[in-house]
Amino acid sequence: MHRRRDPHNASVLGFLLLASCTFDASGTSVGGTSESTTTSTSFDTSTGPQDSSSTSSASEGTTTSTSAPESSSSEPEGSGSSGSSESGSVRGWWDTSWSKRRRIALALPDDVAGPLDGVPVLLLLDDTTIAYDELQSRGQDLRFIDADDNTVLSHEIEVWDPQGRSVVWVQIPEFTADDSIYMYWGNGTASNGVDAPGVWSPGYAGVWHLDDNPEDDAPQILDSSPSFRDATAQGGMTLSDVVPAFATPGLEFDGIDDQVRVGPIDTDGWDALTVSAWVFHGNETDDRVVSKAFGAGANDHVFMLGAHGPDVKLRLRTDGAGAASMELRPQDSLPPNTWAYLTMVWSAATGRLELFVDGYPVVGAALGGDTLADGNHDVLIANAVTGEDRYWLGIVDEVRIEHDARSAEWINTQFRSMRNELATFEAEESVP
Repeated sequence: MHRRRDPHNASVLGFLLLASCTFDASGTSVGGTSESTTTSTSFDTSTGPQDSSSTSSASEGTTTSTSAPESSSSEPEGSGSSGSSESGSVRGWWDTSWSKRRRIALALPDDVAGPLDGVPVLLLLDDTTIAYDELQSRGQDLRFIDADDNTVLSHEIEVWDPQGRSVVWVQIPEFTADDSIYMYWGNGTASNGVDAPGVWSPGYAGVWHLDDNPEDDAPQILDSSPSFRDATAQGGMTLSDVVPAFATPGLEFDGIDDQVRVGPIDTDGWDALTVSAWVFHGNETDDRVVSKAFGAGANDHVFMLGAHGPDVKLRLRTDGAGAASMELRPQDSLPPNTWAYLTMVWSAATGRLELFVDGYPVVGAALGGDTLADGNHDVLIANAVTGEDRYWLGIVDEVRIEHDARSAEWINTQFRSMRNELATFEAEESVP
């Protein structure tokens, strides 16, 4: 059975994040206490890892926990009753067993027309957007309902912190320019509504939030996708390596021997690929974020996303008509000691390999082939391949591998979502 995050680890992780996770510009922990604050919507990527006091339109608190409820397939039916609340006249209430709700307005980025299908959207919750004392202890009664007031949306709780900021992912089936969903809570007898695989489906071969305790029994780095490719932390990593990353917790790697081993992923027959991650690079050498390779040479990679000093570097090898190996390395595309959202995309249909940084295309080139090259090689996070090491120095968060080719609009929308720019919480309503 696929393991979910252990709620009993939450208090330990929360204490460590509160007590020791402030950073200097190099990404090195320097001690101190991270305090909960309310600020304007901004993410300064030039001054070091984004700690948990950074906020957006919904004020945010300190991220202190990585616990989440276990997955459950049980979902109650909506009753569709209607009436009015303290907020005035409301539309039909999905299910009157839930006592509270908020409408969440969603907007695509200005330069994205949409619609986009099956988009995971990041929501950051704190006591200004939800009353924790009105929920079950781990948010089991949290539900997200589409604008039709009927369709239950899949959601994953990555972080649940009743004392601060919680991190929730919700899949929007069809994201339009002027969209909305409802967040319901306040049902003490509801079953657990979490459905992480439903959020990360279809197309995902792996989604690693990298906020799990590396000291747990292996494989301890959990995969939220339906592939259930839980990975193993290596190199003596400890709970202190779980640190505040850009918007959610991530893993800090020492550049010496820390890595996460995913194991083999069968890419034979894949005619498309998208690999993405948030990174904070503190090194001038040749390091890897994600790699499937049988060596460290230019032609030894099935795929690779990494950095070489201030440059993003990616490699990909294909099979079939027009197949080749390719490396792209745009200069100064990854200044050291700053956060960046990196995405590489290849598609046999377009015959191109593309690199996106912070949601926008940076470089691309023609690369033919019918499918990815394949072999029984491990996929590693924060290293190249065992025996020819390219260990990452810095922080990595939110690693995803997909066997689809995401569009430029999709990638831009994901970047904006993780900057918490797409969601606006409206007034709380009570059951009629």
